[in-house]
Amino acid sequence: MRLVQFAWIDALLVAAGYDKRELHSLRSKILPAHVYYTWRYRSLGLRRITTCWGSCGLVLAVARWPSLAGLSTSLDALRGIWEKGSFVAIRAGRRNREQALGYHLFSWEFCWQTQAALRAVENMFHPPLKSD
Repeated sequence: MRLVQFAWIDALLVAAGYDKRELHSLRSKILPAHVYYTWRYRSLGLRRITTCWGSCGLVLAVARWPSLAGLSTSLDALRGIWEKGSFVAIRAGRRNREQALGYHLFSWEFCWQTQAALRAVENMFHPPLKSD
């Protein structure tokens, strides 16, 4: 969750004209540890929702700051982890069926942000074709 929030706050501060040197200093102090920790301690077991949320944060961080892939994995690999994790986490499970609607909205919002980040990166490298 911290990586998702940091990506949004950073974007807002950049748009507001915040001091670039200060932002760079803040990023270099905060992001590497969070990316490494999220990648190192990702959940691969029963708590698939933490895999979904963690991969959302990693996708947003690596999409915004590609050099952070060295502390986790490539954006393509993260996309696959996120897709698998979000499917498993959101579908109705046999034992851990979450009933709270706020939880579903929270999970959907994280997935929506992840998909938007992936599309933004994809559009940067593959601009849409213009028809004549």
